[in-house]
Amino acid sequence: MFGNVKNYVQDQIMLAKLEGIESIGRIVSRIAVMILMAIFATFFLLIVSFAAGYYISVFYDDYYIGFLIVAGIYFLLFLLLLIFKKGIQNLIINMVISSAMSDSKDDIKRIKKENK
Repeated sequence: MFGNVKNYVQDQIMLAKLEGIESIGRIVSRIAVMILMAIFATFFLLIVSFAAGYYISVFYDDYYIGFLIVAGIYFLLFLLLLIFKKGIQNLIINMVISSAMSDSKDDIKRIKKENK
């Protein structure tokens, strides 16, 4: 009987370790995907910015003006981010929490199905 209890405790410890490793794997994969998305979005934004700068410069017959207008737009976006920084932070925190909680709910449902 003592051997069965010991095996059960060891199995529960191993299960907890494996679940922790799975959670870490999910987190790392999400971070990797977000980093890749950010890299591609940055390249896209860079190319679109150059295109917009050249396009605007056609109307003013001066490259400097076109690129200064694009830079001004980015500066205005930067100012908006500074003004609404706290609200954006709260929005991101809420999204992360809701994402983590939905994963926990899915895990609970899966465990309940396995135990039936």
